[in-house]
Amino acid sequence: MTTVHSSASASAALAKFDIKNSTAIQVGDLYMFSGMTAIDLSTFEVSDGDLATQARMTLENFGLILGDFGLSLDHVVKVNAQLTNIDDFPVWNEVFLDVFDSPYPCRTTVGAPLVVGDIEVEITAASTPRRFSHKRRPVHLGPHRAEELPRLAADSTPQGWTGRTPSSPSESAVPGPQTVVGGLSRYQELFDAERRGRSAPERAPIPGGPEEVAANLTAGCYFLDADASATCLMPRDAGCDGSPGEIETHRWAVVVLIDFAHGVESGSPGDAWMLGSQQAAADLRATALAVITAGYIRNLGFDA
Repeated sequence: MTTVHSSASASAALAKFDIKNSTAIQVGDLYMFSGMTAIDLSTFEVSDGDLATQARMTLENFGLILGDFGLSLDHVVKVNAQLTNIDDFPVWNEVFLDVFDSPYPCRTTVGAPLVVGDIEVEITAASTPRRFSHKRRPVHLGPHRAEELPRLAADSTPQGWTGRTPSSPSESAVPGPQTVVGGLSRYQELFDAERRGRSAPERAPIPGGPEEVAANLTAGCYFLDADASATCLMPRDAGCDGSPGEIETHRWAVVVLIDFAHGVESGSPGDAWMLGSQQAAADLRATALAVITAGYIRNLGFDA
């Protein structure tokens, strides 16, 4: 299916210069965009800056247009650039590498005259919602696009998995006599001893509302190398060490997921050490992360 789109950010500029083309044409989930130059989309003035300035301004314009379609520069998969002086490619290349992140979009650059004033570069692009980059992604959102999943209504009460017990991954190999599991269990005991403690006598002033606090806690978990994390209301049927008392006093939970690490190939150096240690290593990572986060919350004067 093909759809022709107009952009609120670009339509006035197209009308001003009497340019007869579509801002974007969508084919499936691929968006193809017309060329853009270093024109102020509010005043329609052409930039008189150098190539680097014009290239950045052009890409900023593209960012505004992409935003009209719920996209961003992170979704760009193909970039075509036309330079009036192909010898300026190193300058354009530096801007490109600064704006885009690896894996970089496909790219074509040519040298040719341009028809608008003192413009030194024209850029066109193609993008798709499936393209994804972390360069401008807020830390608390993590590496997975979970924010695109449906959410409960604001007045809903989370019920959890009624009648279901979430399963845990199981170790596929039996630990051998040389495995590190024994050493990991000793560190596990050290962290277990620190899971609970006294909160600070006075609560620290915390700026922002619940959403900002939740974002900070979740970002902290990702900083500590959680594979996935979220801060949420605790479901009524959630379990916590089999202690109903904790459920009654805690409304919120910081949830972390820890992935099993990649195992060592059988017969490789270190195989005997790592054999059967996946579960113990994941448990230790989760416990360490939980202890550090809970300690931070208690230092702010809140029970955790």
